[in-house]
Amino acid sequence: RVSRSDGIRLESAAGAGLRLGGVPAPGEAVTVIGYPAGQGGPAACRAPAAASRAGFPALHCDGVVAGFSGAPWITGWTVSGLIGG
Repeated sequence: RVSRSDGIRLESAAGAGLRLGGVPAPGEAVTVIGYPAGQGGPAACRAPAAASRAGFPALHCDGVVAGFSGAPWITGWTVSGLIGG
């Protein structure tokens, strides 16, 4: 647990960070940052969200490769999805 001696909550002093939100609309800009297997460092991509034929949200990025599972989809300050695999 983290606290300050002056009684101010950490979230009030530092900010809340990312919020959880809903599915991004088709065309909405999404950023993903993850650690692809075997690459040794992070990779990032920013692209518009799209709808797949199955109705699930889709993101077409060259940098999103095998082993990228678990990367959050970020739109502004909101987590709007997660790469599954």
